[in-house]
Amino acid sequence: MNTKNDYSLTNVIFGYYGLVLVIIGTLLNLFTFFMLFHSTFGNAKKRPTLHYMREMALFDIAMLYGWNLDHYLLPVHGFKLHFYSVAW
Repeated sequence: MNTKNDYSLTNVIFGYYGLVLVIIGTLLNLFTFFMLFHSTFGNAKKRPTLHYMREMALFDIAMLYGWNLDHYLLPVHGFKLHFYSVAW
């Protein structure tokens, strides 16, 4: 049994799993965000919690990209995104 190929295959599988999570999570969070602007939820003065729920959907997208995108790029393409950031 070749453990190096198994390890590499496992990394690639988990890498693409992170990419799938980013894509599906982004779509579902955007759906949630726009659904909370629907006329059913339109009166935000009576329901101030809607503002927080909308922001949570947006911040969840940011969290998806922060962790999962890095775990996709490293095993599949061989680099970490935060090493190429302007802040570093």
